[in-house]
Amino acid sequence: MRQKLEDIANKIVQKSDLKPTQNFGSVLIILSVISIVLTIIRIIQECNKSELSKMKNTHDIIDLYSKEIKVLSSKRGFWTKMRIKKLIRKELPPDLYEQYHLSLTNSIIEYGQDITNEDIKTLLEGLYYG
Repeated sequence: MRQKLEDIANKIVQKSDLKPTQNFGSVLIILSVISIVLTIIRIIQECNKSELSKMKNTHDIIDLYSKEIKVLSSKRGFWTKMRIKKLIRKELPPDLYEQYHLSLTNSIIEYGQDITNEDIKTLLEGLYYG
């Protein structure tokens, strides 16, 4: 599961122009992106907790997350971007945030449009068992 989370984070980093530096290595970038994505899943979970509590089937739960992520990614609204930027600000040092927040926000949103059910399952496992 850890490797799958790293693969997801690598896909997001590759879509952005965020590159490892001497002060902020690739391991820290991957950990930061994983943290950001898992926090996004937690937010979606909190917003839909009443619907999720009624669902018993894992497939239905994954479908709900998939639908929510794709809707948020396709709308690219102000609130979605603001919330993602806030999470990035918490994870990255100020100088890297200033340099990369737009690119990283856009790459997370682009990844959300193409996310697969297998990736969602991996993120949920990372959230609960990581």
